[in-house]
Amino acid sequence: MSFPSRHLVHVLPWLTLLSLSAPIHTAAADAPIPLCDAITVFDLNSCNQACLDIGEKADVQESRDVNGLFKCYCTTTPICNDDPLCSDLLVVPGKAQEGCEALCPDANQVDVVDAVQFIGDPGAVNNNQTHFTVGCTCDGVPMCGTDFVLFSDLTYLQACTGLIESETACETYCLEAGSFTGSAWDPAAPSCVCSTDAGTAYACDDTNANSNDAEFTDCFGQVGVSAVDCPTPAPTDSSGPTAALYFYSLGGAMLALHLVLVSSV
Repeated sequence: MSFPSRHLVHVLPWLTLLSLSAPIHTAAADAPIPLCDAITVFDLNSCNQACLDIGEKADVQESRDVNGLFKCYCTTTPICNDDPLCSDLLVVPGKAQEGCEALCPDANQVDVVDAVQFIGDPGAVNNNQTHFTVGCTCDGVPMCGTDFVLFSDLTYLQACTGLIESETACETYCLEAGSFTGSAWDPAAPSCVCSTDAGTAYACDDTNANSNDAEFTDCFGQVGVSAVDCPTPAPTDSSGPTAALYFYSLGGAMLALHLVLVSSV
Protein backbone atom coordinates (compact mmCIF):
# COMPACT_ATOMS: atom_id res chain seq x y z
CA MET A 1 0.00 0.00 0.00
CA SER A 2 1.44 3.37 -1.04
CA PHE A 3 0.67 6.84 0.24
CA PRO A 4 1.31 10.36 -1.04
CA SER A 5 4.46 11.74 0.59
CA ARG A 6 2.60 14.73 2.03
CA HIS A 7 0.59 12.39 4.27
CA LEU A 8 3.33 10.16 5.69
CA VAL A 9 3.16 11.68 9.18
CA HIS A 10 -0.57 11.30 9.81
CA VAL A 11 -1.06 8.03 7.92
CA LEU A 12 0.79 6.02 10.57
CA PRO A 13 -1.76 6.44 13.40
CA TRP A 14 -4.53 5.18 11.09
CA LEU A 15 -2.46 2.13 10.10
CA THR A 16 -2.04 1.36 13.80
CA LEU A 17 -5.79 1.60 14.32
CA LEU A 18 -6.42 -0.67 11.36
CA SER A 19 -4.18 -3.32 12.86
CA LEU A 20 -6.19 -3.26 16.10
CA SER A 21 -9.76 -3.20 14.79
CA ALA A 22 -11.58 -3.60 11.50
CA PRO A 23 -13.38 -2.36 9.62
CA ILE A 24 -12.82 1.35 10.22
CA HIS A 25 -14.82 3.49 7.81
CA THR A 26 -15.05 6.91 9.35
CA ALA A 27 -13.33 9.18 11.82
CA ALA A 28 -14.91 10.31 15.04
CA ALA A 29 -16.34 13.82 15.15
CA ASP A 30 -13.29 15.06 17.05
CA ALA A 31 -10.70 13.25 14.93
CA PRO A 32 -9.15 14.06 11.53
CA ILE A 33 -10.69 12.35 8.51
CA PRO A 34 -8.50 9.38 7.44
CA LEU A 35 -6.93 8.77 4.05
CA CYS A 36 -9.04 6.60 1.73
CA ASP A 37 -5.94 4.56 0.86
CA ALA A 38 -5.43 3.77 4.54
CA ILE A 39 -8.91 2.26 4.92
CA THR A 40 -9.02 0.58 1.46
CA VAL A 41 -11.67 2.85 -0.04
CA PHE A 42 -10.53 3.30 -3.62
CA ASP A 43 -13.63 3.65 -5.84
CA LEU A 44 -17.32 4.52 -5.67
CA ASN A 45 -18.34 0.92 -4.94
CA SER A 46 -16.11 0.61 -1.88
CA CYS A 47 -17.13 4.14 -0.86
CA ASN A 48 -20.82 3.25 -1.07
CA GLN A 49 -20.22 0.07 0.93
CA ALA A 50 -18.48 2.10 3.64
CA CYS A 51 -21.49 4.42 3.73
CA LEU A 52 -23.98 1.53 3.81
CA ASP A 53 -22.08 0.12 6.81
CA ILE A 54 -23.02 3.23 8.79
CA GLY A 55 -26.58 3.39 7.47
CA GLU A 56 -26.02 6.00 4.74
CA LYS A 57 -25.39 6.16 1.01
CA ALA A 58 -22.47 7.64 -0.90
CA ASP A 59 -22.77 11.24 -2.00
CA VAL A 60 -21.93 10.75 -5.67
CA GLN A 61 -21.52 14.49 -6.22
CA GLU A 62 -18.77 14.77 -3.62
CA SER A 63 -17.14 11.33 -3.91
CA ARG A 64 -14.70 10.92 -6.77
CA ASP A 65 -11.22 9.94 -7.99
CA VAL A 66 -9.02 12.91 -8.85
CA ASN A 67 -5.80 11.74 -10.51
CA GLY A 68 -5.55 8.70 -8.26
CA LEU A 69 -6.52 10.53 -5.08
CA PHE A 70 -9.97 9.43 -3.91
CA LYS A 71 -12.41 11.18 -1.62
CA CYS A 72 -15.49 9.50 -0.16
CA TYR A 73 -18.42 11.34 1.41
CA CYS A 74 -21.73 9.88 2.56
CA THR A 75 -24.95 11.88 2.61
CA THR A 76 -24.07 13.43 5.98
CA THR A 77 -20.72 11.90 7.01
CA PRO A 78 -17.23 12.35 5.52
CA ILE A 79 -15.53 8.96 5.23
CA CYS A 80 -12.05 9.67 3.87
CA ASN A 81 -10.02 11.92 1.61
CA ASP A 82 -6.62 11.24 0.05
CA ASP A 83 -6.13 14.97 -0.50
CA PRO A 84 -7.81 16.50 2.55
CA LEU A 85 -8.59 20.10 3.21
CA CYS A 86 -7.19 21.52 6.42
CA SER A 87 -10.72 21.48 7.84
CA ASP A 88 -10.83 17.70 7.25
CA LEU A 89 -7.79 17.44 9.53
CA LEU A 90 -9.22 19.82 12.17
CA VAL A 91 -6.73 22.53 11.22
CA VAL A 92 -8.97 25.60 11.15
CA PRO A 93 -8.61 29.40 10.98
CA GLY A 94 -7.51 30.94 14.24
CA LYS A 95 -6.48 27.56 15.65
CA ALA A 96 -4.13 26.24 12.98
CA GLN A 97 -1.15 25.92 15.33
CA GLU A 98 -3.17 23.93 17.84
CA GLY A 99 -4.69 21.72 15.14
CA CYS A 100 -1.40 21.07 13.36
CA GLU A 101 0.38 20.15 16.59
CA ALA A 102 -2.44 17.73 17.44
CA LEU A 103 -2.19 16.25 13.94
CA CYS A 104 1.57 15.68 14.27
CA PRO A 105 2.25 15.13 17.99
CA ASP A 106 5.69 13.60 17.39
CA ALA A 107 6.93 16.15 14.86
CA ASN A 108 10.11 18.06 15.67
CA GLN A 109 8.91 21.13 13.81
CA VAL A 110 5.40 22.31 12.97
CA ASP A 111 4.87 25.21 10.59
CA VAL A 112 1.46 26.74 9.97
CA VAL A 113 -0.25 29.33 7.82
CA ASP A 114 -3.00 31.12 9.75
CA ALA A 115 -3.80 34.59 8.47
CA VAL A 116 -6.42 36.79 6.84
CA GLN A 117 -6.20 37.78 3.18
CA PHE A 118 -8.07 41.07 2.97
CA ILE A 119 -9.70 42.63 -0.06
CA GLY A 120 -7.04 44.62 -1.87
CA ASP A 121 -4.10 42.62 -0.53
CA PRO A 122 -1.38 42.08 -3.15
CA GLY A 123 -1.92 38.65 -4.69
CA ALA A 124 -5.43 38.27 -3.22
CA VAL A 125 -7.31 35.37 -4.81
CA ASN A 126 -10.37 37.60 -5.17
CA ASN A 127 -10.36 41.37 -4.71
CA ASN A 128 -13.99 41.44 -3.62
CA GLN A 129 -13.71 38.71 -0.98
CA THR A 130 -11.94 38.29 2.35
CA HIS A 131 -10.43 34.86 2.98
CA PHE A 132 -8.70 33.04 5.79
CA THR A 133 -5.51 31.28 4.69
CA VAL A 134 -4.74 28.00 6.46
CA GLY A 135 -1.95 25.47 6.10
CA CYS A 136 -0.04 22.86 8.09
CA THR A 137 3.43 21.37 7.57
CA CYS A 138 5.08 18.81 9.86
CA ASP A 139 8.83 18.24 9.67
CA GLY A 140 8.84 19.67 6.16
CA VAL A 141 5.96 17.47 4.94
CA PRO A 142 2.87 19.46 3.83
CA MET A 143 -0.19 18.00 5.51
CA CYS A 144 -2.73 20.42 4.02
CA GLY A 145 -3.07 23.83 2.45
CA THR A 146 -2.59 26.50 1.78
CA ASP A 147 -6.42 26.57 1.81
CA PHE A 148 -8.49 29.68 1.19
CA VAL A 149 -11.58 29.79 3.40
CA LEU A 150 -14.16 32.43 2.45
CA PHE A 151 -15.12 34.84 5.24
CA SER A 152 -17.19 37.47 3.44
CA ASP A 153 -18.03 38.71 -0.04
CA LEU A 154 -18.86 42.38 -0.58
CA THR A 155 -20.95 41.54 -3.64
CA TYR A 156 -23.18 39.23 -1.62
CA LEU A 157 -22.78 40.74 1.82
CA GLN A 158 -25.03 39.25 4.47
CA ALA A 159 -27.30 41.30 6.74
CA CYS A 160 -26.65 41.70 10.45
CA THR A 161 -30.36 41.42 11.28
CA GLY A 162 -30.99 37.90 12.48
CA LEU A 163 -27.26 37.12 12.59
CA ILE A 164 -25.36 39.73 14.62
CA GLU A 165 -27.46 42.23 16.56
CA SER A 166 -25.24 43.73 19.26
CA GLU A 167 -21.70 44.89 19.97
CA THR A 168 -21.05 41.79 22.10
CA ALA A 169 -22.37 39.50 19.38
CA CYS A 170 -20.14 41.25 16.83
CA GLU A 171 -17.05 40.80 18.98
CA THR A 172 -17.87 37.14 19.62
CA TYR A 173 -18.52 36.48 15.94
CA CYS A 174 -15.20 38.00 14.87
CA LEU A 175 -13.09 36.27 17.49
CA GLU A 176 -14.71 32.88 16.90
CA ALA A 177 -14.52 33.13 13.11
CA GLY A 178 -10.75 32.67 13.25
CA SER A 179 -7.60 34.81 12.95
CA PHE A 180 -9.30 38.14 13.75
CA THR A 181 -8.20 40.08 16.82
CA GLY A 182 -10.74 42.90 17.01
CA SER A 183 -14.18 44.14 15.97
CA ALA A 184 -16.22 47.31 15.44
CA TRP A 185 -20.02 47.57 15.78
CA ASP A 186 -22.13 50.33 14.23
CA PRO A 187 -25.69 50.18 15.60
CA ALA A 188 -26.95 52.78 13.12
CA ALA A 189 -26.53 50.55 10.06
CA PRO A 190 -26.23 48.12 11.79
CA SER A 191 -22.89 46.68 10.68
CA CYS A 192 -20.12 44.51 12.12
CA VAL A 193 -16.50 44.78 11.03
CA CYS A 194 -13.78 42.29 12.03
CA SER A 195 -10.13 43.31 12.11
CA THR A 196 -6.48 42.49 12.64
CA ASP A 197 -3.50 44.83 12.70
CA ALA A 198 -3.29 44.35 8.93
CA GLY A 199 -6.81 45.32 7.91
CA THR A 200 -10.58 45.10 8.31
CA ALA A 201 -13.39 43.06 6.79
CA TYR A 202 -17.16 43.41 6.92
CA ALA A 203 -18.94 40.50 8.53
CA CYS A 204 -22.39 41.98 7.86
CA ASP A 205 -24.06 45.28 7.03
CA ASP A 206 -27.80 45.85 6.72
CA THR A 207 -27.28 48.98 4.62
CA ASN A 208 -25.36 47.15 1.90
CA ALA A 209 -26.71 43.64 2.33
CA ASN A 210 -28.09 41.75 -0.61
CA SER A 211 -30.29 38.79 0.18
CA ASN A 212 -32.41 36.71 -2.16
CA ASP A 213 -34.56 33.68 -1.49
CA ALA A 214 -34.47 32.75 -5.22
CA GLU A 215 -38.23 33.25 -5.52
CA PHE A 216 -37.94 36.44 -7.59
CA THR A 217 -35.39 36.34 -10.40
CA ASP A 218 -35.46 40.11 -10.97
CA CYS A 219 -33.89 40.61 -7.54
CA PHE A 220 -30.56 38.91 -8.25
CA GLY A 221 -29.11 41.99 -9.92
CA GLN A 222 -29.80 44.24 -6.93
CA VAL A 223 -26.41 44.24 -5.28
CA GLY A 224 -25.81 46.85 -2.62
CA VAL A 225 -29.47 47.65 -2.08
CA SER A 226 -30.49 49.47 1.09
CA ALA A 227 -33.38 47.09 1.77
CA VAL A 228 -32.50 43.72 3.21
CA ASP A 229 -35.40 41.86 1.59
CA CYS A 230 -36.11 41.73 -2.13
CA PRO A 231 -39.20 43.65 -3.27
CA THR A 232 -42.23 41.76 -4.51
CA PRO A 233 -42.50 42.20 -8.30
CA ALA A 234 -45.57 43.97 -9.68
CA PRO A 235 -48.35 41.63 -10.85
CA THR A 236 -48.58 40.98 -14.58
CA ASP A 237 -51.50 42.64 -16.39
CA SER A 238 -53.39 39.73 -17.91
CA SER A 239 -55.68 42.02 -19.96
CA GLY A 240 -52.92 43.38 -22.21
CA PRO A 241 -51.10 41.97 -25.21
CA THR A 242 -49.97 38.96 -23.17
CA ALA A 243 -53.55 37.79 -22.77
CA ALA A 244 -54.29 38.40 -26.47
CA LEU A 245 -51.21 36.41 -27.45
CA TYR A 246 -52.33 33.59 -25.16
CA PHE A 247 -55.73 33.30 -26.81
CA TYR A 248 -54.13 33.58 -30.25
CA SER A 249 -51.77 30.72 -29.36
CA LEU A 250 -54.61 28.67 -27.91
CA GLY A 251 -56.63 29.15 -31.09
CA GLY A 252 -53.67 28.07 -33.20
CA ALA A 253 -53.19 24.96 -31.09
CA MET A 254 -56.87 24.02 -31.47
CA LEU A 255 -56.67 24.50 -35.24
CA ALA A 256 -53.58 22.30 -35.40
CA LEU A 257 -55.35 19.60 -33.37
CA HIS A 258 -58.35 19.80 -35.71
CA LEU A 259 -56.15 19.31 -38.78
CA VAL A 260 -54.44 16.31 -37.21
CA LEU A 261 -57.77 14.66 -36.42
CA VAL A 262 -59.08 15.30 -39.95
CA SER A 263 -55.92 13.90 -41.57
CA SER A 264 -56.12 10.74 -39.47
CA VAL A 265 -59.64 9.90 -40.60
